[in-house]
Amino acid sequence: MRRWAYLLGAVRVRVRGDMPERLLNLSLDAGVPLWDVVYQGDRLLAWAPAADLIRLRDLARRAGCRLRAVDRRGLPFTWRRLRRRRTMILAPAAVLLALHVFGFFVWFFEVRG
Repeated sequence: MRRWAYLLGAVRVRVRGDMPERLLNLSLDAGVPLWDVVYQGDRLLAWAPAADLIRLRDLARRAGCRLRAVDRRGLPFTWRRLRRRRTMILAPAAVLLALHVFGFFVWFFEVRG
């Protein structure tokens, strides 16, 4: 996946209909980028920016196609998933803070034997 697509979020869409290539033409005219387009029989799979999903649904309706998001990837979706798991964010931050604080102390270990 492209780096900018990961930062902004990308959605894999599945397009069904009589002429899914009409959606490609309409999205090109509307300025909605699609990449990694794959035909699978009567279906079309493609990646699109998450911000353009609503515009893409309107274009699919005009093209007479059905559109469904089958996969979501990127930083916005990862962040939404991590917000529910605050411990996964707070634990590494606490470890880094502890390493920083304990780095100010001088630790001596003397072994006698």
